[in-house]
Amino acid sequence: MIAYIISTLEDQGDRAFMENLYQDFERLMFSTARKYVQAIPDQKDIVQDAMEKLIKKSATIRSMNRCALACYIVYTIRSTSIDFLRARNKSVEHNVSIDLPESSELEAVAPSMDDLAISAERMALLQSLWPHLPEDDRTLLEGKYVWGYTDQELASLLNCKPSSIRMKLTRARRRAFEQMTEKEGVIG
Repeated sequence: MIAYIISTLEDQGDRAFMENLYQDFERLMFSTARKYVQAIPDQKDIVQDAMEKLIKKSATIRSMNRCALACYIVYTIRSTSIDFLRARNKSVEHNVSIDLPESSELEAVAPSMDDLAISAERMALLQSLWPHLPEDDRTLLEGKYVWGYTDQELASLLNCKPSSIRMKLTRARRRAFEQMTEKEGVIG
């Protein structure tokens, strides 16, 4: 179905861009959707709806670097998932009364506007510091948090033992956090 949505784009360049975007970020999209719904058909619906949103924003997302684009995709999948859960909750309330999460529980999943603003500021700061991080740190952090690689996959990328990945990740996060804290101190 996603291939059909992409194929409806009139501009060949847009079509190729969106096909590449989907292929590059498919794993990230589904792993993000899986955090909100477990049923694979529901995950496919969420990713499909998110792709429709991304297609509408193709002019905007073309100018983003890979890191910012991955974050934008995660936020799009997250908001689409929350919308999906809310819609499902409303339709079930009208048909049958069963135990689903209360709307307050769904709101607890949804980040507040303040949280989104703070997250965007931190993302911009991290994005500015990203090129200055050691290459191994970038590989670890991107592999773990953007691509969702397992410890085994990360270990093969870095030619080390899977048992050492957790400590390497802790150190990489700490170094990134220290650089962000130093930069915030200079900025703030």
